[in-house]
Amino acid sequence: MTALLEVEDVHVHFGGVRALDGVSMQVEEGELLGIIGPNGSGKSTLVGVITRLTDPTSGELRFRGRSYASTPAHRVNSLGIARTYQSVRLLPDLTVVENVLIGAAVTAVSRPAVVNWLRLRSRGEQGRLRAVAEEVLERVGMTSSSKAYPGELPYGLQRRVEIARALASKPALLLLDEPTAGMNQAERREIGDLLLELKADGLTQILIEHDLAMKHRICSSAIALDFGHLIASGTPREVVEDPRVREAYLGKQAAQNYSPVLEAIDS
Repeated sequence: MTALLEVEDVHVHFGGVRALDGVSMQVEEGELLGIIGPNGSGKSTLVGVITRLTDPTSGELRFRGRSYASTPAHRVNSLGIARTYQSVRLLPDLTVVENVLIGAAVTAVSRPAVVNWLRLRSRGEQGRLRAVAEEVLERVGMTSSSKAYPGELPYGLQRRVEIARALASKPALLLLDEPTAGMNQAERREIGDLLLELKADGLTQILIEHDLAMKHRICSSAIALDFGHLIASGTPREVVEDPRVREAYLGKQAAQNYSPVLEAIDS
């Protein structure tokens, strides 16, 4: 069976810097894949390549068996791929439901999302899309905040709105770049529970997250990057206990002398 996403021998060079150096991976339908690696290992660059915001120097991308390596970034949502970002990117002058409407609009016509939303207002289609937005807000537990503005919400709820906006495009693949950054333990657990619920619904996800305990709890598989190379793949525990991963996080000498790597990285 063809994987939902295939990344084949992808290289990304920024001048003399090899941000990705021959990375290949596959993601099956329904999988929740975690990506780990030290800062600067290439995690966000890989997500940028998959969502076409970063052009690969070479390599191939296939989604549902079809190449999309030359697809413009603003058309990737129409393929069924959506993402969130490391930093909150909500529009402060729009309400929560209006921010999510922008995500819903990408499924209507193949133009950049904000342009879609503005055009659809004049076509009388916003009612239909508003229903989609409200459905997604209910899914992420944000119905009561639909009329609020992002600045009125605590950070953790702003992150939920970002996830809702991505879900509004009805993706087959959702990529999340550090969705719990800056959250406390309770907030991280709530987001983890939400991602598990989405997985149970059949949504395929790729998660970049430094909280390895969360990765171990919710991810079905994992890969590790270091200096642009894929150095390990398997279950989350297999990956974090791989000697190459220990060395990437802790250094060679510390990795040899310290066994419980999960405890070391989470501390």
